[in-house]
Amino acid sequence: MAITARLAQQQGEEAAASEAALAAARRCANMGCTNLAGASDAQLSTKRCSRCRHLRYCSAACSAADWRRHRAFCRSPAAAE
Repeated sequence: MAITARLAQQQGEEAAASEAALAAARRCANMGCTNLAGASDAQLSTKRCSRCRHLRYCSAACSAADWRRHRAFCRSPAAAE
C-alpha cells in the first residue's frame, strides 16, 4: 500500500512539474486564452495562482476558467513540504 501511495504522489509531482513548464512557455496558463494584448510577453501583466503560486494567468477570468483543470495539480507551498 505504501508503494502505491508513493507512486501516486510521484506521478502528481511529475504532472505538476510538467504543467508548470508548459505554463512557463505561454504567457497565460489557460490553454483556451485568446488574450493577445501587448506587444510582447514582457509587457503582459500576469497574476499567479494564489494557491500554488506556480502558474500565471493574464486575468482573474482566465484563472477561473482554468481552475477545473488546474485544481487537480494545485497544491499550496506549505502542503508541499
